[in-house]
Amino acid sequence: MLPEVAQFKNALYLHARNKARHVALCGDSTPVDYATLRDQICVREALLQPHRAEVLAIVLENSPDAVLWDLAALFSGITCVCLPPFFSVRQRAHCLVQSQVSVVLADAAAEPELQQAGFTRDGQFWRREQSATSNVPP
Repeated sequence: MLPEVAQFKNALYLHARNKARHVALCGDSTPVDYATLRDQICVREALLQPHRAEVLAIVLENSPDAVLWDLAALFSGITCVCLPPFFSVRQRAHCLVQSQVSVVLADAAAEPELQQAGFTRDGQFWRREQSATSNVPP
């Protein structure tokens, strides 16, 4: 883990210990406090671990859930490509190809385009084998 990422993770976890019930994230629904943030990142890291993804794409609305997945990928050393809903299907497909994404986390609305791109459902994730390494800079 890069030193700045480790420092950031330590700062978040220090807040989880010292300011456990202070709000860390707000969305349209219930706010997420620092203790919950830490716990939810750990849960997501554990869910990502068996997939051994080099690049993860997140195709979700901007929300605390998307942030938690992004942080879990960061702390797991996985490159994360966030594909916003306002991207067209062609833009998302281009990003998936260029970044050599092998694992996608998406809501149900993305199912047809992920199937078209060669992904298959694997639990809550979508997977496809990549023959090349990622084009994402280190």
